[in-house]
Amino acid sequence: MIFFLAFHLEIGGMGLSSNLNALMIVLGGTFSTTLVAYSWKKLTWTAQLLKKAFVPGNEIDWTVNTLVDLARIYRKSGIRALEERGDKLP
Repeated sequence: MIFFLAFHLEIGGMGLSSNLNALMIVLGGTFSTTLVAYSWKKLTWTAQLLKKAFVPGNEIDWTVNTLVDLARIYRKSGIRALEERGDKLP
């Protein structure tokens, strides 16, 4: 279907038409190959991970803030204070 649309799609300028056709072939082939190579479960898992990576969340903010606090504690008070603080972390 992708190849049919790519070769039979007629748009008024040669530049736009050839670029659109090439884009449809490349993206369609990539998508089709991905569906063949991986299970649907892995693809949805990957989509969820990408969403977590690029959408700000409370857990990531908490982790970053905790690491910054631990670095400051180590710099000011040393390893003993850092160990005491580490015992209180979940």
